[in-house]
Amino acid sequence: ENSSMFRAPQFFDIQKQWGKQDFNQKNLVLAASLERKTSKGIFEPYMFVVGDGDFAINGPRGEAQQLMPDNVNLMVNAIDWLTDETGLIDLRTREILSRPIDNLDDATKTILKWMNFMLPVLLIILMGIYRFYRMKHIRKKRMEDRYE
Repeated sequence: ENSSMFRAPQFFDIQKQWGKQDFNQKNLVLAASLERKTSKGIFEPYMFVVGDGDFAINGPRGEAQQLMPDNVNLMVNAIDWLTDETGLIDLRTREILSRPIDNLDDATKTILKWMNFMLPVLLIILMGIYRFYRMKHIRKKRMEDRYE
C-alpha cells in the first residue's frame, strides 16, 4: 500500500528518518532479480532483492505463526537460482507428487521390505567372511615364504 520508487543509481542515507510522505505510491514491485552478462555473453544470476525482509521469518520478533508456503517457495527458489551453476533449477518441479512404480499386493510389499532390509546386511556379512579368509590365506602364504 505504501511504496516509492527512485531512479538508479541511488545512495541511501541510513540515518534518514523515513515518513509517510516518502512513500506516496501504491502497487509497486517489491522484489527484483538482477542478472549480469558474462564475457561469453551468457546472463548469470547476480542478485535477488526483496523489499520486505520479514517475508521469510516465522513471525515478527519471535511471535510464532505459520509460514506462508509461497514465501518459503520464493526464498528457496531465489537461493537455488543464485547458487545454481548447472541449470538444475529448470528441472525442478512445482509440487511433490507420489509416483509409485506399480500397485503391489501386500505379500510382494512385505517381501520387498525384507529384501531391502536383509540384503545389505547379508552382503556386509559375506564381504566380512570373504575378507577374513582372504587375509588368513595371505598371512599363511607370508609365513610359508619366510620359513622356506
